[in-house]
Amino acid sequence: RLGCINIHSSILPEYRGPVPTAWAIRNGEKETGITIHFMDEGIDTGEILVQKSFPIVDSETGYELFTKAMSIGAELLIENFDKIIKKEIKPKKQQGIGSYFGKMHWKAIIDWKRKQKDIINEIRVHSKPYNPAETVMFNRYFIINKARPIIPVDYVAQIPGRIIDVLDNDDIIVSCADGCVLLYEY
Repeated sequence: RLGCINIHSSILPEYRGPVPTAWAIRNGEKETGITIHFMDEGIDTGEILVQKSFPIVDSETGYELFTKAMSIGAELLIENFDKIIKKEIKPKKQQGIGSYFGKMHWKAIIDWKRKQKDIINEIRVHSKPYNPAETVMFNRYFIINKARPIIPVDYVAQIPGRIIDVLDNDDIIVSCADGCVLLYEY
């Protein structure tokens, strides 16, 4: 009678579609949010009831951000449920064109010719308990769960994909397009 509502983990109209939190990390966003909106015939195009923004922490994985978003979404629905039922919240049409991101491939093969931040974000999106990113270096297959950037002063970038150093604790430093990446959980 009142219609159907959806809890979407982005600030609509941006990041319509499935897995918006994963796309936000992959695209290097610093903030995302939750939108509670009416469902219509489109994909995440219905009128907006409530929105709440929150920061994306630099070290957050895809799973951690998704879990945080779902928790915030549940709290936001609980806070506003009675107002929605009583029609005390006036729905607003979505403003602007927005963006849509489709399904994400859940198998990530690292391309070391990409930029440092893009590689790290890809690894973050796919970290455990999802399917961690994969690569082959020196005829060895690696599954990468955690990585961080290396300051260029410490190591000079070389051919993308080249292992620059293996540290005493078995962390690996790998060259990419614009710097080096430290693999510390693989």
